[in-house]
Amino acid sequence: ETFERILDGIDAQHPDIACLSEAPDTYALEYVWAKRHASYSVAAAADTSDHSYAYRLALLSRYPVQKRAEWVLSAGHAALFEVRLPTRMLRALVVDLKSSPRSPRSPSIRQAAQLVDARARADAPVDIVLGDFNTPARFLGFDALAAAGGGYRLASLWSGHWRGTWPASIRMPFFDIDHIWVSRAWSIQNSQFFIGYSDHRGQRVDLRLR
Repeated sequence: ETFERILDGIDAQHPDIACLSEAPDTYALEYVWAKRHASYSVAAAADTSDHSYAYRLALLSRYPVQKRAEWVLSAGHAALFEVRLPTRMLRALVVDLKSSPRSPRSPSIRQAAQLVDARARADAPVDIVLGDFNTPARFLGFDALAAAGGGYRLASLWSGHWRGTWPASIRMPFFDIDHIWVSRAWSIQNSQFFIGYSDHRGQRVDLRLR
């Protein structure tokens, strides 16, 4: 029931592409989402075998989507997804970092920036870097991500509102730990937060290719 309500919150945004940082079992996700949107595509990266750290990342897309690669970060995981838009390929690097305060996260953010730089040099640039970083936006490491691959901008700055995302159970969440970084190849049209029955606030971003 809780997951269905989370999907209700996502559905209310009418997204072309949606990202889940704590997705359910892939088969269950595909089954539930297909009942709502039979034509959508689902791709996931998940490993729950390690009880100390499990990740379940998923992209839901109106357009065909595939997982292309995964990387282990020093304090988490990253997965690259490709979405075949009608006019071009969109690449999304989804990052998930451990929530433990004992795990330094700045090195992992710099590792994500290095992945972005490597893709740019290979002429396959990443359009969006997003996920549950478990790290406020002012932490060290995000400076490297902002400068990587031609430059990225933090989409939440376009919201004009309080940017905290956790815990969503209070009116003004303390910490902005979930982020969407957008390549300068895209114009950020709008950014807004929403409550979707998760312990994190959701974020919607409207983009237009420059």
